[in-house]
Amino acid sequence: MNLGTIDITTPEHVKLHFKTAGLGSRSAALLFDSVILFGGALLLVFAVGIAARVLPGAVINWVVAGGIIAYFLINWFYFAFFEYFGGGQTPGKRVVGLQTLGRSGESLTLLSSLIRNFLRLINMALPIFYVLDIVMLFLHSRHQRVGDLAAGTIVVYKEKGLEKTKTDKRLLRTMQDRLMGVMPLQMEELTKKKFTYEDWQLIQAYAMKSADLSPRERWEYSHRIAARLLPKCGIQPEAGMNMDWMLLALFLALRGDWELVHLHMPEEGGFLSSKPS
Repeated sequence: MNLGTIDITTPEHVKLHFKTAGLGSRSAALLFDSVILFGGALLLVFAVGIAARVLPGAVINWVVAGGIIAYFLINWFYFAFFEYFGGGQTPGKRVVGLQTLGRSGESLTLLSSLIRNFLRLINMALPIFYVLDIVMLFLHSRHQRVGDLAAGTIVVYKEKGLEKTKTDKRLLRTMQDRLMGVMPLQMEELTKKKFTYEDWQLIQAYAMKSADLSPRERWEYSHRIAARLLPKCGIQPEAGMNMDWMLLALFLALRGDWELVHLHMPEEGGFLSSKPS
């Protein structure tokens, strides 16, 4: 099946444009991850073998048992661990350029990751389900396998979702001029997960439209938005802070995780559409 494109509008009216990953690219990512798992299993067997030769006989059984447990834990949680803590990407998906997201374009939750990869374990135990997954990847409009449907997830191309209209290009040029010399805020991956689509829409709208604001409007908007968003990354707004600079730095920090979002002007009635009082 040809590569599909899906458009999603979130409850916060953020328009997302994704290219879904089909059987070929997902198989390539799985093959790469399988090579890593196989290599890890070989190293584990080698380590247990070495330990069995040098440790006392009474300890060998414990070492072997620990090796077996470690093998199953690695195979069971490899995908869930990397997808959740790696921003929806296992090493294989990162190489191929894929990312797992929630079906509405949100970041993958731990529960969703566990559900979709628990069904992967069922596939390993009952290979007939692999056939069903292949059929689903071919026939489903979003290229979702059974695990994706159960967990409410989609797999998309990470680097190819950003599209720009003529209006967006003008806004982006203006925004890029303002971003020169601004360094992104340093945040842990778990901290970034605290920000919602509504937060992203707000910081995106500010970054794109703040250049058109008067100094007074920019000062008022930046302080209002900073009071709402900066505490999520552990920063308490204080007198003397350049809130405009801080918000632009926050925008740069979040932008990489939202590069699939279609940059657009906020709809009329949005946060920046009314004059500050």
